[in-house]
Amino acid sequence: MSERILKNKLGNKIASIKTHPDGKQELKGKLGNKLGTFDPKTNKTYNKLGNTIGSGNLLTTLLVDL
Repeated sequence: MSERILKNKLGNKIASIKTHPDGKQELKGKLGNKLGTFDPKTNKTYNKLGNTIGSGNLLTTLLVDL
């Protein structure tokens, strides 16, 4: 499982994206709270409640106001 750290322009961590062995990606906020997931098999992005956000990997669009 790999993890990418997302930082703001000041270098502060704002989120992380973990890629699981099955290819699914999980976005977590800086405090570790789940913000959403992307499933490459269905090509859909889901928010933390499991609602479909849209087609394609839209995880970074869930980073509003962090």
